[in-house]
Amino acid sequence: MLKNYILLIFILSFLSQIACGQNNSNDVNIDKVKELFLQELEFEATEQEKENYTNYINQSISVNQEYEEKKDSLKDEIKQGKKKEKIEKKKQKKKLRIDYKAEIKKMKKETKEIKRSLKEEYNKKINLLEEKYSKEKKDMDKDSTEFLQLKENFKKDKFDLITEFKEKLEVLGEEKDNLKLEKQQMYDEYSKNKKNVTENLKKINKEYLIQKQKREDELINEENSLELALREKFKQDRKYYTEEEIRKDLLVRITKLKEMINNLSPNAITYVTNGTRIAKNQPESKYFFADKNTPNSYGYAQEVAELLNSKVGIFLDWIGENNDKSRVDAASNFYQKIKKELEIISMSQNISEKSIPINLVGHSHGGNIMIIVANKLKEEGFNVQFLFTFGTPVREYQLKYEIPHVQLYSYKDQYQKIGGWDFDFLCFDLKYEGRPDHKFKNAININLIFFLDDELLDFYKNQYIKVHSNANYYHQITRYIGTIKKVIDGDLVYKGSL
Repeated sequence: MLKNYILLIFILSFLSQIACGQNNSNDVNIDKVKELFLQELEFEATEQEKENYTNYINQSISVNQEYEEKKDSLKDEIKQGKKKEKIEKKKQKKKLRIDYKAEIKKMKKETKEIKRSLKEEYNKKINLLEEKYSKEKKDMDKDSTEFLQLKENFKKDKFDLITEFKEKLEVLGEEKDNLKLEKQQMYDEYSKNKKNVTENLKKINKEYLIQKQKREDELINEENSLELALREKFKQDRKYYTEEEIRKDLLVRITKLKEMINNLSPNAITYVTNGTRIAKNQPESKYFFADKNTPNSYGYAQEVAELLNSKVGIFLDWIGENNDKSRVDAASNFYQKIKKELEIISMSQNISEKSIPINLVGHSHGGNIMIIVANKLKEEGFNVQFLFTFGTPVREYQLKYEIPHVQLYSYKDQYQKIGGWDFDFLCFDLKYEGRPDHKFKNAININLIFFLDDELLDFYKNQYIKVHSNANYYHQITRYIGTIKKVIDGDLVYKGSL
């Protein structure tokens, strides 16, 4: 809380100078241009080093997380494969046991059935023999020789049947012994197969452990290679923290900017808006300078449009209050205006309103307003082809869609530094989230320091502060069209070594 109050006092002090139009000669002293350039260059190198180190750490963490996820996935994959094979082998083991029991059961059943059938057969034979004996003995005298002979024959026949039955039972007993032997052989075969399955399960465990270790080693080696590559890249990138390399990098960015502009449709409409207006001694129509002598926001919009290869430039003004609600309201208002204009063009030219290319340009918090507008238009399917922001504080306002974006910035831009503080209630920010950044993550960020020559400084001293107050040269200079031309042309101040 104390930190926020200190920041508030600093901001109020800074803004009071703006409102009173005080001239800070140090801010625009031509003799200090080179010194300020060197300071900015040193700061740029420091920021690039921080950015590079942060990227290295983030990428390293990302690689580590990625490979931890791969390792976890590998463990799951191997675990599932191992589990599947184990289940299959256990099924085989279970089937062996079931088949063995079924065979034994079948064998026992067959033996029992043969014995039962044999017993029934001989019981029938004995019964028939007894019936025959009973019939024949009815008419015989019990004391006769024939009866005695019949009785003797009956006993002999019955004995023979019983003896035959017992002999067959003995044969069955021998077969039972054979069956026991066969049963033992079946058990031995079952035990052997069961042992093979168990050995296979152990083998599966071993193979999967070897496979797991091998693939984990491959992942670790791959991760280490990426880590090494990142480390080497970090070391290589350190060489860019010099004036020469920073300039080379800047020229690459300028080339990309030119390529972007060359690819823009000439049929596009370019919309330009102002930033926050603390000191409102001039109307929005005089916020920008269309040339050295003319504060004309509408002319500035047309000049910017021509620099972006489009024929029509339209200035959209808003009140410029320093709070989120004012920006969001302005964005909604711009969105509706743009939609209506596109609808009129669509009807007059008999084309789809969503096919008409749109360029959005904003200074300071006007850039954040244009980010909101870009998101709204893209969400509805409109053709936003380019976003150009000047000194825009990088805050919670971020593009949700892939739109070519260029940001002009300076580390000496005090407004970008304090642009995280809103006046939600009087001069208090109820939702302050800290100092904003100077660069957008997915944009081409171009440092203005390489373009701020004596000509621009003379314009600021002799023209700009006559119309507006002296309020941070580095933030306000992009309100002059000459600055934007120098950037697009790649007109560097110091082309050689300092």
